[in-house]
This record gives sequence, C-alpha cells and structure tokens, in this order.
Amino acid sequence: MSASVSVALLDRSYGDERTYAAASIVKVSILAALLDEGRPLSARERELADAMIVRSDNDAATALWETIGGAAGLDAMHERLGLTQTRAESAWGLTRTTARDQLTLMRAWMPMSDTGLWVVHSVGRAGAG
Repeated sequence: MSASVSVALLDRSYGDERTYAAASIVKVSILAALLDEGRPLSARERELADAMIVRSDNDAATALWETIGGAAGLDAMHERLGLTQTRAESAWGLTRTTARDQLTLMRAWMPMSDTGLWVVHSVGRAGAG
C-alpha cells in the first residue's frame, strides 16, 4: 500500500501573506460550504461530493458550486469561518486564497488527532448516510 502526504507550515513570524489561485484545493471549500448548509445531503449531492473529492472531478465541483450559490455562497461560508484573505472568483478554480486561510478551513472542518496530524478521513462524512 502506498500513501501520499502533504505538509503545511505556518510561520507566524513571516508577515507577508501571499495569495495564490486555489485551483482544485477549493473543492474542499465547496464541500465545506455544502455541509455548512446544515441539512442532510441528497443522494445526488453525496455522489457528486464523493466524485469531487476522491477523483477531483471538475464537473462534480461545478455542479456543487452551483448548488452552494457560486462565488457568493462560497464567500459567505469563508466569512462565517473567518477566512479573511480568500476570495471566490466567477470560476471556482480561480478562487484566491492563502496558506493561513487554508489552515483555518482545516481547523474548522477536520479534527486534529492527539499526534497533531489531521484526521483527513473526516471529510468522508459527506458520504455518510
């Protein structure tokens, strides 16, 4: 079995907060906005969420982007969670974000284990019945 690992480092002494195009990582924000609606997901939404996260399916992301209200819906969720530098664009992949905002999103939606590692499988709650 093989695994892939990604690492983020937040250096609080570094003052320059650079933004970058989120590209496919915005799919986590789209999922968070969908879950933030506080209602059970339909079977179709669960299917699309699974495809968007597991296979990085762009068509699924676009369908869910429309479901959450596009850029306005995504920015509303970002504001509720305290992502201060992330701004959605008319095309979801062009959304601008920062490393700090991505860590804020992770803290809000993914619990951290006692070892300090993210419990990544928690995003799978979108697929839970």
